[in-house]
Amino acid sequence: MKNLISITVGIFLIMHGHAQTPGALDPSFQHGKYFNSTVNKIIQLSDGSFIAGGWFRNYDNAYHQGIVKLNADLTLDESFYSECPDGFQVKALAEYPGGKILVGGDFKEWNNNSDYDFMVMLNADGTIDASFSEGFNPVLETFEVNEFAVQPDGKIVVGGDFKFYDGVSRPGIVRINADGTLDTSFYANLPMGSDSDGALDIELLDDGRMMIGGRFNSINGATADGVARLNSDGSNDPTFNLLGATEIGTINDVELQSDGKILIGGSFPFGGSTNIPTENIARLNTDGSVDSTFYITYMELGFPEVFEVISQDDGKILITGSFETLNGDPVGNIARLNADGSTDPTFYAGTGGTSINGGIVLDVILLADDAFLAVGEFTVFNGKVFGCIVKLLNNGDIDNSISKDFGANGSYGGVNKIVPADDGKVWICGVFSAVGDVATKGVAKLNADGSTDTSFIADVNPYYGTVNDFAIQSDGKIIIGGGFTIVDGSAKNRIARLKVDGSRDNTFHTGTGFNYSVNTLAIQPDGKILAGGNFTTYNGTPVPYLVRLNSNGSQDATFSSGIGPDGGITSIILLSDGKILIGGTFNAYNATTRRFIARLNSDGSLDMTFNASLTGNGSDEGVYDIAVQSDNKIVISGDDIKRISDDDDFMRLHPDGGYDTTFLTTADHNLGKDIYSIITDADGFITIGGKFKEYNNESIHKLARLNPDGTRDETFIPLLENFGINEEVIALALKDGQLLIGGTLGEYSNCTINNIAAIIYNENCAAPVGLYADNITATKATTHWTNIPSADSYQIWVRAISGGPWTKKTATVNFKALKSLAPETTYEYKVRTKCSGVFTDFSAVENFTTLPLREGHLIDALNIEVYPNPASDKLFVELENYDEYISMEIFDILGNKIENFNSEIEDELISMDISQLPAGVYILNISNTQMTKAIQFVHQ
Repeated sequence: MKNLISITVGIFLIMHGHAQTPGALDPSFQHGKYFNSTVNKIIQLSDGSFIAGGWFRNYDNAYHQGIVKLNADLTLDESFYSECPDGFQVKALAEYPGGKILVGGDFKEWNNNSDYDFMVMLNADGTIDASFSEGFNPVLETFEVNEFAVQPDGKIVVGGDFKFYDGVSRPGIVRINADGTLDTSFYANLPMGSDSDGALDIELLDDGRMMIGGRFNSINGATADGVARLNSDGSNDPTFNLLGATEIGTINDVELQSDGKILIGGSFPFGGSTNIPTENIARLNTDGSVDSTFYITYMELGFPEVFEVISQDDGKILITGSFETLNGDPVGNIARLNADGSTDPTFYAGTGGTSINGGIVLDVILLADDAFLAVGEFTVFNGKVFGCIVKLLNNGDIDNSISKDFGANGSYGGVNKIVPADDGKVWICGVFSAVGDVATKGVAKLNADGSTDTSFIADVNPYYGTVNDFAIQSDGKIIIGGGFTIVDGSAKNRIARLKVDGSRDNTFHTGTGFNYSVNTLAIQPDGKILAGGNFTTYNGTPVPYLVRLNSNGSQDATFSSGIGPDGGITSIILLSDGKILIGGTFNAYNATTRRFIARLNSDGSLDMTFNASLTGNGSDEGVYDIAVQSDNKIVISGDDIKRISDDDDFMRLHPDGGYDTTFLTTADHNLGKDIYSIITDADGFITIGGKFKEYNNESIHKLARLNPDGTRDETFIPLLENFGINEEVIALALKDGQLLIGGTLGEYSNCTINNIAAIIYNENCAAPVGLYADNITATKATTHWTNIPSADSYQIWVRAISGGPWTKKTATVNFKALKSLAPETTYEYKVRTKCSGVFTDFSAVENFTTLPLREGHLIDALNIEVYPNPASDKLFVELENYDEYISMEIFDILGNKIENFNSEIEDELISMDISQLPAGVYILNISNTQMTKAIQFVHQ
């Protein structure tokens, strides 16, 4: 019988595959970089890396809740992991000596440990420093920590919205010792209430005093409107007094200049009953009087506010916040001032950080290269997509060497169509001015990973209209249609052909083109081109809503639709028998009633054998999209297209147009909003995208996969949230197990995206099952689980069942030996799979109990025999009546551990292959939980 024994050997296993379940983002495709949501604070550590905290869940599409560590180039530092609970946020960060990190916010637990409220000290890897114990009590009050200042002696000044610490009154500000205990030598009374949030910023002075800013109107019984200077014991410094500032408001930041003057930024008025002559930013002299040599005129943006102030060595001042103009100059929400308060024209960040909700730059740090790293609540910075973080050069330009744009950028819309190419690449069209950092307008070709294929650059400026659809010819050239009127800088009305490099093909002659927009295109096997839309003429000839062109752009006279449809065309589908399905807003075709959908013969005449008998009136209603299944059934969506009920908007038809009653009825769909795109797969599953908010009375936003009978496929879990009133899925395509989605999209699965994303369509990575433990001793155990073929690695979380933080382990195979366990202790553990950089959900939690620690049963020479000695190819170790879990290691005579040897145990005999060892003297260490036995042997 063969048993497992622990031998120190190197094992490296590489596996590939997609991660998570259907509906998750595919990590092999470039999506949003950086954060998915607000970053409140960022600090740079002494080693040049960064810690960021806020209200986010992801960084670079990797799960990181509330806190993350970044390398100097803004890549993720995977050696650090820590977790703020969902629904809470980090608001304060500070580096502490010894590589530790102070974290504050409104959280009531940390790393799933409920012993930490509102403040925690972390080790360099993100684990909790158990030697630090905070003294806040959430039972007494609900509050938050907003600021830290670490003194040279290791004591910590903490500011925030609180009243007690260690059960002792400490309103608004407290000083604690290095271990988290209260420093009773410091006391400052910031009365807390509806008009006070305590200290929001603390700046230490070299002499031990400190400046504090916040939202308060008194301190230690004296008037102090938002700003004060304290002695080292917390008492008021009487030499500082901001006289007459009775309406100062909130001070978010206090910045000390090299000359001792004090900059304050926040939300406060000028004039009236305050002697502050400027709005939201001011400079004070060292005694608290207003420095009249610093002056700004005004800020604008509803309720402007300054959140961060940086004093540069050259005397200039950088400010961030929520404002659009300063001193009458457009500045976005980040600006630089000269020493007198005038706007510095050598710094300009364009429109700054913006989002659907307006955009705020909450924090900024000055870097060693005189650049700036800005964070906040924004998804776009100066017209480019950045997830709440951006690096700026000293003049305000984006540092493109580190801050990389992604996705389809455009102020006017998004992605309207996606078509996978035969070479594994992807074509897109829409309303965009660039894809990533590549200025390809209106049409683009993407590599399989989502990056831009720079061999194709188009110039269909979105300022002159949209590209609604495109079709690819057999020679690789592309027909585009839409509302555009300019291509490559020259007039081209609503249809054009592009060469394989994206330039306009002037051999495609369209004359004056279409008079109104083209909505849909299809290329027939013979190379002829069908175009449908809202137009009524082509090159001056009447062609209401539908026309067929020859491959050179001329009108095909063999296609005659008579008077044709009496309304717009939104969809054209070529059928395998040469017939043509059309959908749109029409009520009739060639004066024959055919509302919203019709089938045509190849010559353009109406196919009388198809009639869907839809009943809408066509004034505002119509078909949005059509998809034909492999069984020739037809799925359609639209706006009140009406077949059975008054609000029909989604249905399936038989090939002759008859209503398919086996498909979930429209009354059950209960979509609430529109379906704009439909695709089907070979198995009969149907994917829909649009602006809907529910399906079959279940909340489901904008994307769903359906079973062949129309019920929702619950194994596909889309994570598209209802963020932004304009967000909608317009385009769908299937490619190599991916679902590609396009539209006007900003977020998916808590990750920033830019109008296009790749989603896992079929599951090939799953959470482990079949967990069990064996080889259990007093201090060790081995955990096992089923192998997942596409796994890169596994993460094992272990903790004593009595509570405490989880310990995280990593394995590249489907078992993990656990060491240094406590005897007679029950442990619980769970495992998750990592594929292509993304984790699955956790397995079910299992447990095991370690054995008692036994006396005796020691290793000695009487029950272990090693032979032959000297040995040549094989070394045998014989164990007599031994059932303890042991480990074995080989060292050379200099003490270097030998990694590469193979071994096998059968019953009580271990066979070790030492044939590859150089001749010499070696030491074999055999260990159990009590001791190690060293045995010398010779390899000859």
